[in-house]
Amino acid sequence: MKRRYSLRRRLLLQAMLLGVAAASSAGGFALVTGAFGGTRRGLAERVARCLDQDPQVSALGAGYVGLVGREASVAHLLERIGERWPSGVPGLARLSARSLRLALAGIALRDFSRADVVLVDGWVLARSEARVYALAHLVRRI
Repeated sequence: MKRRYSLRRRLLLQAMLLGVAAASSAGGFALVTGAFGGTRRGLAERVARCLDQDPQVSALGAGYVGLVGREASVAHLLERIGERWPSGVPGLARLSARSLRLALAGIALRDFSRADVVLVDGWVLARSEARVYALAHLVRRI
């Protein structure tokens, strides 16, 4: 049973790294303004597209939102994810779809190395990974 979860987790991380993201040329390199307007919404949608439409991703995102209700907004989750990237949210917004997937995976791996993890529905997730799943869940709900 543990082995099955290990394989499933590996597949989820691979989906995050290698998933197909269809970024539009207009939204692909959108610059972020100071407001939580359309460009941040565009970045949130791009982050969500980095993940497969796997129901497990949505379930883990919903589980994280349930655990940490104060983070249940797209804007807040983007800010928390951006804090982990050297150039912040604006830097993430300028990345290509492939580079964004790699950046999100790298952020999650750094969380694991710092033992910044959270338990969601029996899964040990990097905090940033859980935030990415929550962000995808919220974006897809809207």
